[in-house]
Amino acid sequence: MTLVEVVVGLAILGTLLASVLVARGKHLTQLHDARRKQAAVTAADSMLSNWFGEPNNSMPREGEGAVEGDQTLRWRSSKSLDSDIKVLNAEIIRLEIFDARQKHSNMSLVSVEVSLPKPPTVIPVAGNH
Repeated sequence: MTLVEVVVGLAILGTLLASVLVARGKHLTQLHDARRKQAAVTAADSMLSNWFGEPNNSMPREGEGAVEGDQTLRWRSSKSLDSDIKVLNAEIIRLEIFDARQKHSNMSLVSVEVSLPKPPTVIPVAGNH
């Protein structure tokens, strides 16, 4: 073998090694992201199960907080402005799960929209004072 062949062989092996390390890094990033999304889906499922398992459906229509059991996740619920469902006397509530470690990110890991009946409107009755 000549010195040129050895140098070319080392260059090819170096390129191959770099490619394998880059692919491994991307795989680990994807694996981490998938596990975070899986934890978010599990948290959303658990929260919805708890809320719908209680009498009178205690799902907060607008709120936010830390996910119980996983302080690295936070949740937010909000009303959707979809006007088509109002004719059914219902409203859409969106539940979003976020990574709490990313303070400035508004990109949710998972979101779920739920259709709920509108709460009854309470009309105050004038009393005799």
